[in-house]
Amino acid sequence: MLRHLLRDNAALLVQYSAQGLLPLLMVPHVLGAIGPAEFGRLAVALSLGGIAAAIVQYSFNLAGPKLLTDSRTQDQQRTVFASITLVKFVLSG
Repeated sequence: MLRHLLRDNAALLVQYSAQGLLPLLMVPHVLGAIGPAEFGRLAVALSLGGIAAAIVQYSFNLAGPKLLTDSRTQDQQRTVFASITLVKFVLSG
């Protein structure tokens, strides 16, 4: 049990270390490659995409189940599901 817990915690440590270290190493490289103006535009675009993705995630929890319950036919349910999945895919990718 203790060995399993230590192994899992070590895996988390590696994951979070990489997650914190990678941006610190890559930001100067990307900034030097594309320049400060393009880097700023890229940062704003990524931020707006993150905000849009959060809005879709939360709005699905509020509106998705109601839309599915209001759907009378199976085709309407498929349409609702397909449109929500498409929006989530576009915003997350």
